Amino acid sequence: MRELMPDNIVWFAIAGGLMVLALLYAYSLLKPKRALGVDVGNAQIKMVEVSLGRKPKLLRYAVVATPPGTVENGVVKDDAKLQQALRAAQKMGRFKTRRAITVLTGQNLLLRQIELPPMPPKELRAAIAWQFEQYFQLRLADMLTDYQVISGGRGKPSKVLLVAMQREPVLVLVDNLRRTGLLVQGVDIEPLAALRAVKLCRQAEAAEQAVAVIDFGAGTTNISLFIKGLLASARIVNIGGNDFTRAIMNLADCDWTSAESAKMESGWRLDSDIAPAVIPLRDRLFSEINKTLDYYFAENRELGLEKVIVMGGGCTVAGLLPQLENYLYESQRSITDNFVVELCNPLRVIAHPLPKEEADAIGPALAVALGLVLGEVSRP
Repeated sequence: MRELMPDNIVWFAIAGGLMVLALLYAYSLLKPKRALGVDVGNAQIKMVEVSLGRKPKLLRYAVVATPPGTVENGVVKDDAKLQQALRAAQKMGRFKTRRAITVLTGQNLLLRQIELPPMPPKELRAAIAWQFEQYFQLRLADMLTDYQVISGGRGKPSKVLLVAMQREPVLVLVDNLRRTGLLVQGVDIEPLAALRAVKLCRQAEAAEQAVAVIDFGAGTTNISLFIKGLLASARIVNIGGNDFTRAIMNLADCDWTSAESAKMESGWRLDSDIAPAVIPLRDRLFSEINKTLDYYFAENRELGLEKVIVMGGGCTVAGLLPQLENYLYESQRSITDNFVVELCNPLRVIAHPLPKEEADAIGPALAVALGLVLGEVSRP
């Protein structure tokens, strides 16, 4: 008996070790995974780390300034400065994962809606591939492309949304992220990331008509229209928060920092000292938003505008929401008089460790970054 005990002990030790490994493996499968959403904008880089369980949770975030002239409309102009800013954001956030999803926006994102006659799915794919070069007048080999069938069915014409991005800017952005140690898992487009944030806030869950989502950024303003949760139209307006700051600089003859402070303090108040600079630019921006809605509804008169949802770093400017609602109400009354303008702040509905005041201030700016990560989340 004594001679057998050492072997028994060894086998018990091996069995116990295997059991521990099995438990650790099972725990790793059950433990929510984490991912980073990386939103590289003209003025700011936003990073969020989210646990990807059934109930997403913001674990940590970082927002750093994009060095001036580093990124313009989705195109990287200075690799070294961008990588330096990305490393600064990672250091600030102290992120525990390097699995990243990023976004492409700016003028490189091209969208066209087309209608094709009834045909089998295989023929539809071939027809769509041919339509890309016809509609975009660009070589398919130079583009990253995708499409979404908006409507159709047996014996009915198919409405298709074509999405195209120039290949080179995407590869350059991804390369910069990888050079800072991030493992890029995917690249999404801004309208779809924005829609996920909206759906998370349950602001479009039952929308049978049109929902407009407006992302107020520093360099551009992105306007997307969704019908029953499907992207129907998108437009990028070249007016953003930086244009307001420059207008204030010219009016007050001050530096960038002072102009930015004045913008954040006074916003779009009609009685402020900076009103002569910001109000004409505000009117131009509102006019472009209104033109976008007019153009779409002129061809889709059976639909009505249900909600206008705003997000982005520029949407928290004092006065924006009520002024936009009043402007659109007067302009779009022929479409519907029941729509509302709402703020999208995903931090009001997901778990996070932030104080309420901080979450209210930063949530709309993080919406797209959070929407990127939510593309991997399976929600009920």
